[in-house]
Amino acid sequence: MKNAIDGLPVTPSADPSAVKAVLGIADQVFITTEEMSKLQHRIDAAKSNISTYVLEVRDLAVRAGQTQLVDVDPLITVGKLQELARNALTNEIRIAELLKTKSREEQNLAAAKVAILTNKSRLEELRLEALAPEVNLVPIGDRSK
Repeated sequence: MKNAIDGLPVTPSADPSAVKAVLGIADQVFITTEEMSKLQHRIDAAKSNISTYVLEVRDLAVRAGQTQLVDVDPLITVGKLQELARNALTNEIRIAELLKTKSREEQNLAAAKVAILTNKSRLEELRLEALAPEVNLVPIGDRSK
């Protein structure tokens, strides 16, 4: 028959408090081993996350056309890519403003063309009314008014 202390580093005649102390130490070793295993798992996961992060930053640099940043420290690369993104956004906003201005100016130009046609038509009516052979020969009224 097996004794409860079989396998423990104690003699069969050991004091129960000594056996209890050995069991406590064994429990501590077991708990510490489990904690170390969990920490090792976390360390391995962190290393994996770092490797994944580095690869993703390099991929992002390539997709952004910034291949010169592929071998640069990922934190520096991210900073430079953020700066490029901010500059791109600023440029896009400026382009949108320029397009709005262009649209307004095109509307102004169209209105000016309509005004020119209207005024040409009115000048032609005045020329006919004045029986002048050319618009330049239409008599100009009193300018002192």
